Amino acid sequence: MANLLPIYYQVKQTIRNWILNRKFNPGDKIPSKNELADNFNVSRLTARQAISQLIQEGFLVTKRDEGTFATNNEISLRTLWHGRISLLR
Repeated sequence: MANLLPIYYQVKQTIRNWILNRKFNPGDKIPSKNELADNFNVSRLTARQAISQLIQEGFLVTKRDEGTFATNNEISLRTLWHGRISLLR
């Protein structure tokens, strides 16, 4: 059965799991959009959309002329768990 989730979302979830599982620790630089696009065999736009959402969710931060980095995801984890608790109510 084919995965019905949008491709950008699948890429986003994979990168998020890398951060949560400490493949990328806080402060680690993640691969560029071009490298991610090549690694996932997706368009650069798809990689950019995944990264943009992870920035909005607090898992990544972009530093101008330096790249994109994993953040101290403890805050993101608390937000994630708080959202799950809210959904259960």
